[in-house]
Amino acid sequence: MAGTESRPAPVDMDPAALGRLVVAVMNARATIQPGGFWQIKGKWQMGTPAKSDFQYNAQGSSSDVERPYCGRYEGWFEMKEKSGVTRYLEHELTLSFIKNSVGGYNVSGRSKTDFGHSDIKGLMTRDGKMRFAKLAAAPAAAPVAAAPAPRERPAPKVRNGSSKAKGKGNNEVWGKAEKLLKQLENHDRNQSFWFTQPAEDQGQAYLDRIKEPMDFKRIAKALRKRNYASLGDFARDVRLCFSNAKEYNFMSSHPAHLAANALGDLFEEKFARLEAWAANRPKEVARPAAAAPRAAPRAA
Repeated sequence: MAGTESRPAPVDMDPAALGRLVVAVMNARATIQPGGFWQIKGKWQMGTPAKSDFQYNAQGSSSDVERPYCGRYEGWFEMKEKSGVTRYLEHELTLSFIKNSVGGYNVSGRSKTDFGHSDIKGLMTRDGKMRFAKLAAAPAAAPVAAAPAPRERPAPKVRNGSSKAKGKGNNEVWGKAEKLLKQLENHDRNQSFWFTQPAEDQGQAYLDRIKEPMDFKRIAKALRKRNYASLGDFARDVRLCFSNAKEYNFMSSHPAHLAANALGDLFEEKFARLEAWAANRPKEVARPAAAAPRAAPRAA
């Protein structure tokens, strides 16, 4: 086909190729409505199989029956919350469709909701099927400066003691701590996925603001290696996951902020029980060392 050489390649929808934290994945179909107004309607999800409805409506008409309107859209998306399903509005939404080298369209745009800004990147096939991602918005451009050395991912700290792990003798205690962490991960995947990803994967803007990143994977590794000196140190890192999420996503209605509150409450309830059990469990009594054999009397 003439001209395909100059068209861009299709967008690679692999999360690693997208380059930034994927906030949501949207699957939809674009259709042209009476009067030439395009409508995009489908389901979106956030790290789990659970899906919710969304709909975008073009604010301008187009005579092109294959390529959707490029420009401003209005719309909404639904979110399942404890109180039921809530519908949120897209306050600012723009979309653009560029024909790619395989005959479909690369989709790009920008969105603003109650939870903040996000960039849009994805694909549409010639028959109107769409798959696109909402990505954490790129930080504002800063003056050009020498690139800082990449920050190393710190190992979990062992507090109140030496660098040598101190928890190796309490396998039952640490086993229960591991079980508690797993309960947080499995309680609600819509909530826990914010904390199971390595914190550094959220980008340099996150690391510039959050000085001590923490995530469930790092905590699980520290538990496996018995790197915590006490249950209190374990609890501090779990709480750090939640406080970091609320500091970075400071709007109380942001999904990560809501998830931090919900899982934080669950953790405090279960951790109080774990602490009480650990304090009252029977202590292991060390066996006395066997007496050294008495030397035989020397012959006269």
